[in-house]
Amino acid sequence: MPVAVIDLGTNTFHLLIAELNDNSFKEIYRERKFIKLGEHSSDFIGPQAFQRGLDAIKEFCEVCKNYKVNEIYAIGTAMLRNAINSRSFLEAVSISMGIQIQVINGLEEARLIFKGVQTAGLLSDKKDLLMDIGGGSVEFIFCDNKNAEWFESIDIGVSILKHRFPVKNIFSPKDILKLENYLDYKLEPIYDKAYGMEHLNLIGISGTFDVIRDHFLREKKITEYSEFILLPEEVKAFCEEIIPLSIEAKIKHPSIPDSRADLISY
Repeated sequence: MPVAVIDLGTNTFHLLIAELNDNSFKEIYRERKFIKLGEHSSDFIGPQAFQRGLDAIKEFCEVCKNYKVNEIYAIGTAMLRNAINSRSFLEAVSISMGIQIQVINGLEEARLIFKGVQTAGLLSDKKDLLMDIGGGSVEFIFCDNKNAEWFESIDIGVSILKHRFPVKNIFSPKDILKLENYLDYKLEPIYDKAYGMEHLNLIGISGTFDVIRDHFLREKKITEYSEFILLPEEVKAFCEEIIPLSIEAKIKHPSIPDSRADLISY
């Protein structure tokens, strides 16, 4: 019988349905919904976001029913860790749908990210740095293809940054400098850990990295998807191109989905 996992993130809810076979699995169905639980604030789920979340889980449950799913595992991350009304959300899901959401801490989230990337066979024999940019937190994992050496979860997700450094439409140079200084301060443990490491591969996980990947697939005219390596200066140039754009210009940009236009610069 198939099983389902629902990942309840700060911005995005994911559903994955798979058949388990010993130590492997076969994917049957995958869906993503942009919910933006952190739309109202970084520590309170607003009423509209609250309802969007419930509606999405209800729809996921219908999909699971159609696929005759035997078990549903629901995992909550940063917003459900931090919101003062997260318990109300958890209880509403439990009462209306019979699903018990397990809220995990940042280090457990990082551990699961490592296990997922390891299972996918994306790790090298050398040192890799995994980075998962979420809405509420960003996870960093230093690892090789066998072991995770060091985990860190920092509350600098795109939704958190948007509320801390609000910009109505266009980032000014002053806005960018303030944000960069804050990130340098918050990322000091990562800089310290990476200092002196040579040939460190950064493996990006999450929707932000999907945007970067898809942009360069188009720019490099790669019609059939394959793994490829981007140089830091390439990514930096793309970021410098899009960060100063207005929201309207971001929406029109061929590489930026409408759903990410208000958050991509963070």
